[in-house]
Amino acid sequence: MAVADSTARQLEVGERPQPAGREVVAACPVSGKATPVERPEAGQLPAVTEETPALETPDRVIYFCSGGHIERVVEQLSEEEFRQHWETQGVYLNAGAGSGSGPSPTGTIPVSWTTGQRWFLCVRAMPPDHPVNRRSEAECHDPRAAGKM
Repeated sequence: MAVADSTARQLEVGERPQPAGREVVAACPVSGKATPVERPEAGQLPAVTEETPALETPDRVIYFCSGGHIERVVEQLSEEEFRQHWETQGVYLNAGAGSGSGPSPTGTIPVSWTTGQRWFLCVRAMPPDHPVNRRSEAECHDPRAAGKM
Protein backbone atom coordinates (compact mmCIF):
# COMPACT_ATOMS: atom_id res chain seq x y z
CA MET A 1 0.00 0.00 0.00
CA ALA A 2 1.28 3.45 -0.88
CA VAL A 3 0.05 6.43 1.08
CA ALA A 4 0.62 10.02 0.03
CA ASP A 5 1.77 12.48 2.67
CA SER A 6 -0.64 15.14 1.39
CA THR A 7 -4.41 15.29 1.11
CA ALA A 8 -4.04 17.20 -2.16
CA ARG A 9 -3.34 15.44 -5.46
CA GLN A 10 -2.44 16.96 -8.81
CA LEU A 11 -4.56 15.44 -11.55
CA GLU A 12 -2.83 14.01 -14.60
CA VAL A 13 -3.46 15.21 -18.14
CA GLY A 14 -6.43 13.27 -19.52
CA GLU A 15 -7.81 12.46 -16.07
CA ARG A 16 -11.41 13.47 -15.47
CA PRO A 17 -12.04 14.97 -12.01
CA GLN A 18 -14.95 13.53 -10.06
CA PRO A 19 -16.74 16.37 -8.25
CA ALA A 20 -18.66 13.99 -5.89
CA GLY A 21 -20.16 16.83 -3.87
CA ARG A 22 -16.93 18.86 -3.77
CA GLU A 23 -16.72 22.55 -4.58
CA VAL A 24 -15.32 23.25 -8.07
CA VAL A 25 -13.03 26.31 -8.07
CA ALA A 26 -12.49 27.62 -11.60
CA ALA A 27 -10.39 30.65 -10.60
CA CYS A 28 -6.67 30.15 -9.93
CA PRO A 29 -6.14 30.78 -6.19
CA VAL A 30 -2.70 32.29 -6.88
CA SER A 31 -3.33 34.64 -9.81
CA GLY A 32 -7.12 34.95 -9.65
CA LYS A 33 -7.39 34.19 -13.39
CA ALA A 34 -10.50 32.26 -14.35
CA THR A 35 -10.03 28.91 -16.06
CA PRO A 36 -12.76 28.08 -18.59
CA VAL A 37 -14.31 24.83 -17.35
CA GLU A 38 -16.97 23.62 -19.75
CA ARG A 39 -19.02 20.74 -18.43
CA PRO A 40 -19.88 18.28 -21.22
CA GLU A 41 -22.76 16.80 -19.21
CA ALA A 42 -24.54 17.82 -16.05
CA GLY A 43 -22.43 16.93 -13.02
CA GLN A 44 -19.33 15.94 -15.01
CA LEU A 45 -16.11 17.88 -15.39
CA PRO A 46 -13.93 17.89 -18.51
CA ALA A 47 -10.67 15.94 -18.65
CA VAL A 48 -7.60 17.85 -17.45
CA THR A 49 -5.42 19.30 -20.22
CA GLU A 50 -2.08 21.12 -20.30
CA GLU A 51 -4.06 24.40 -20.39
CA THR A 52 -6.33 23.43 -17.48
CA PRO A 53 -4.15 21.91 -14.74
CA ALA A 54 -6.14 20.85 -11.70
CA LEU A 55 -5.70 19.73 -8.11
CA GLU A 56 -8.14 17.80 -5.98
CA THR A 57 -8.51 17.92 -2.21
CA PRO A 58 -11.10 16.21 -0.03
CA ASP A 59 -13.24 19.39 -0.23
CA ARG A 60 -12.52 20.90 -3.64
CA VAL A 61 -11.44 20.46 -7.24
CA ILE A 62 -9.26 23.49 -8.06
CA TYR A 63 -8.28 24.61 -11.56
CA PHE A 64 -5.14 26.69 -12.13
CA CYS A 65 -3.94 29.06 -14.85
CA SER A 66 -0.46 27.51 -14.64
CA GLY A 67 0.85 24.19 -13.35
CA GLY A 68 3.54 26.09 -11.44
CA HIS A 69 0.93 27.53 -9.11
CA ILE A 70 -0.12 24.09 -7.91
CA GLU A 71 3.08 23.58 -5.90
CA ARG A 72 2.53 26.84 -4.01
CA VAL A 73 -1.04 25.90 -3.04
CA VAL A 74 -0.02 22.35 -2.02
CA GLU A 75 2.65 23.86 0.24
CA GLN A 76 0.08 26.18 1.84
CA LEU A 77 -2.36 23.29 2.36
CA SER A 78 0.40 21.17 3.94
CA GLU A 79 1.37 23.98 6.32
CA GLU A 80 -2.26 24.45 7.35
CA GLU A 81 -2.70 20.71 7.93
CA PHE A 82 0.52 20.67 10.00
CA ARG A 83 -0.71 23.61 12.09
CA GLN A 84 -4.13 22.03 12.67
CA HIS A 85 -2.55 18.74 13.74
CA TRP A 86 -0.43 20.42 16.41
CA GLU A 87 -3.32 22.56 17.65
CA THR A 88 -5.39 19.40 18.26
CA GLN A 89 -2.51 18.32 20.53
CA GLY A 90 -2.62 21.61 22.45
CA VAL A 91 0.54 22.97 20.81
CA TYR A 92 0.42 26.26 18.91
CA LEU A 93 2.90 27.22 16.21
CA ASN A 94 4.71 30.53 15.93
CA ALA A 95 3.85 32.35 12.74
CA GLY A 96 7.54 33.04 12.15
CA ALA A 97 8.94 36.02 10.33
CA GLY A 98 11.79 36.48 7.95
CA SER A 99 13.68 33.72 6.24
CA GLY A 100 14.29 31.46 9.22
CA SER A 101 13.08 27.92 9.58
CA GLY A 102 9.39 27.09 9.46
CA PRO A 103 6.95 27.35 12.31
CA SER A 104 8.06 25.99 15.65
CA PRO A 105 5.83 24.58 18.39
CA THR A 106 5.20 26.74 21.44
CA GLY A 107 3.22 26.06 24.54
CA THR A 108 3.34 22.85 26.47
CA ILE A 109 4.36 19.56 24.91
CA PRO A 110 2.43 16.86 26.78
CA VAL A 111 4.73 15.13 29.28
CA SER A 112 3.48 11.73 28.16
CA TRP A 113 5.26 12.27 24.82
CA THR A 114 8.70 12.55 26.40
CA THR A 115 8.66 10.53 29.60
CA GLY A 116 7.54 7.17 30.84
CA GLN A 117 7.97 3.59 29.75
CA ARG A 118 7.95 2.86 26.01
CA TRP A 119 6.91 -0.36 24.33
CA PHE A 120 8.49 -1.67 21.15
CA LEU A 121 7.48 -4.45 18.85
CA CYS A 122 10.38 -6.52 17.58
CA VAL A 123 9.55 -8.46 14.43
CA ARG A 124 12.28 -10.89 13.51
CA ALA A 125 11.59 -11.28 9.81
CA MET A 126 13.43 -13.93 7.83
CA PRO A 127 13.41 -13.58 4.05
CA PRO A 128 13.08 -16.95 2.27
CA ASP A 129 16.39 -16.48 0.48
CA HIS A 130 18.30 -15.73 3.73
CA PRO A 131 16.81 -17.78 6.62
CA VAL A 132 19.18 -16.60 9.35
CA ASN A 133 17.95 -14.59 12.33
CA ARG A 134 19.93 -11.41 12.73
CA ARG A 135 18.73 -10.88 16.31
CA SER A 136 18.18 -13.37 19.05
CA GLU A 137 15.05 -13.28 21.18
CA ALA A 138 17.15 -12.04 24.11
CA GLU A 139 18.38 -9.09 22.04
CA CYS A 140 14.75 -8.18 21.25
CA HIS A 141 14.04 -7.92 24.99
CA ASP A 142 17.12 -5.78 25.71
CA PRO A 143 16.07 -2.09 25.87
CA ARG A 144 19.62 -0.98 25.03
CA ALA A 145 19.42 -2.86 21.72
CA ALA A 146 16.07 -1.28 20.77
CA GLY A 147 17.72 1.75 19.18
CA LYS A 148 19.99 -0.43 17.06
CA MET A 149 17.18 -2.27 15.28
